[in-house]
This record gives sequence, C-alpha cells and structure tokens, in this order.
Amino acid sequence: MNDFDKSNYITWGERVVLLPELDDKATRRNARAVLNRFRSYARMAGRPLVEIKSPTIDDMPKAQAYGNSAEKRIVGIINAQVEIDKIQQAMSFLSFDNYWVLYYSYFTPKPLSNDEISKLIKVATDKTVDYRKAKALIQFAEAYPGQSLLVWKQN
Repeated sequence: MNDFDKSNYITWGERVVLLPELDDKATRRNARAVLNRFRSYARMAGRPLVEIKSPTIDDMPKAQAYGNSAEKRIVGIINAQVEIDKIQQAMSFLSFDNYWVLYYSYFTPKPLSNDEISKLIKVATDKTVDYRKAKALIQFAEAYPGQSLLVWKQN
C-alpha cells in the first residue's frame, strides 16, 4: 500500500496537494487579455442587426471570392455576445472590492487610472489599487468558465 509516488505531486508536510502551484503572473496576463477585449466585444455585440441585408439575386456574376459577409457578421456578433456573457458570469463571482477594481479598470467607457480608481473605491493610494487588481485578476481567472485562463507551474 506504500506504492504511492509523491514525485508527481506537491507535498506540504505529510499532506499531498493534487493541484500544482498557480503561475500568478501568466494567469493575470491571460485575465488581462480577456478583459482588455471587453470594450471591443461590447461594440461588436451592440451593432444593430438591421444593417445586415438579405442577398439579392440577379443575372450578373458577382466577384465574391469566398464566404458570406452577412453570415460572418452574425457569427461575430454572436461570438462577442457569448464572450460578454462569460465575462459577466465570472465577474458575478468576484468579491465586492475586487469587482469594483476590475469594473473601473475594464468596463467603463474610458479606462480609469489607478489614482482615479483609488478615489472612487476610497483607498489611500494607487499602490493599494495595484495590489487589489492583482488579486482581482486571479479571482477573475478562477471564476472564468472552464478555468481556461489558469496557468499552472511546471514541476
């Protein structure tokens, strides 16, 4: 019964930890990348569908090399809306303080500086905002559906 090989697992005293250690820097980078695209997704999803026209049929050949532009536009809008839903779902799981730090950083029409955010959330310095933002990005990555933003350290 002592055949268990601990070399593949991180040990903490006599306890074996099944999950490897989280790479905080890479995980925050992934979370930032997703959140930085939010404004673009919002613009894409907010595009009115009325500008998509039905194709017309005539006897003249059309010089269209590939695809259907109306279909591509619809797929782009749907993909943007799906991504917005995933981001909003992850945001709903954040703690109150972390939610507002990320909200003011990524979800306002214009990104706010750490100094502006520190005044809005009533903390003393922008260094506190940096610290909270780092924690909030990790929390966001943990809450993001499928945990695809998490990066684990290699042994």
